[in-house]
Amino acid sequence: MISNESTGALVSAQLLEPVFTERWLRGLYTFSGTFTLDGTDLTPERVREDLGALYDSTRAHRHRRFPRGVARYFLVPVYCATSFQKATRDYLYGYDRPGRWAIAMKPVLYNSHSNDIEAYDAVQDDTLFYYEYLKQLFEEGVSRAAQHFGHRPELTTDAHDRFVAWLLKLRNG
Repeated sequence: MISNESTGALVSAQLLEPVFTERWLRGLYTFSGTFTLDGTDLTPERVREDLGALYDSTRAHRHRRFPRGVARYFLVPVYCATSFQKATRDYLYGYDRPGRWAIAMKPVLYNSHSNDIEAYDAVQDDTLFYYEYLKQLFEEGVSRAAQHFGHRPELTTDAHDRFVAWLLKLRNG
């Protein structure tokens, strides 16, 4: 579990300037920060340490002052690397995922070599009402990361795209 105290400094190196947005969404005021970070040798411990700094950064860039509970925070770190450890993937998308009350960390694992999204949050009960908004944040973050690494963002693929291509290949023989 994440403590309520901030860790202060971001552990992962920032590759691009973060993007902050705020808006009303489903009756709650929503602050979000999309961060493009270096995911080389990413570990669960490093992700835990990043959470406090990402929250502090998003909170510092808000224009309106609503307390947590009335306001919700979405932190979308796009971790960029050529591969990711299984333990990190299990931690980020498992039962004990990082987060705090009214703060949701929704990480994306982006393979900077193959221009693939290796993992991102799927629709779940807690994300059903705002998943379209999360998809926009994911797309914006991955698009910026792809451009940073010299890829064309429209050619970025994820597991669903690969599954559809496999089905079409089977169908067409």
